[in-house]
Amino acid sequence: MYKTRTDENQKDIVEKLRKAGCKVWTHGNGTIDLTVKYPSCGIAFMVEVKKGNQESAHKKLTNDQKKFFGDFVGCGNAFITTSAEYALKEMGLVKKKYAANNEGFDKGE
Repeated sequence: MYKTRTDENQKDIVEKLRKAGCKVWTHGNGTIDLTVKYPSCGIAFMVEVKKGNQESAHKKLTNDQKKFFGDFVGCGNAFITTSAEYALKEMGLVKKKYAANNEGFDKGE
């Protein structure tokens, strides 16, 4: 069993997702870190936060996380992220390059 810890970039990701209008619930159960829902899309996303670069994030999964994501392959609503920008793209909420002032977010309006 792994000791759960929060990746140092999680707080920033949560803040930016909330600023973009997402509802975010944090977990510490050892499989996923966040459940994220954008009000107008009707889908909840299961998100694991990893630090570092996106290309190698999947290499840092625990055995429980590998099993969890293996069970959700092809589901489309479970993913691993290292940034709020990547998470918003995976959720289909970014029209253009992420900007800290929320320009470029598709808020479903």
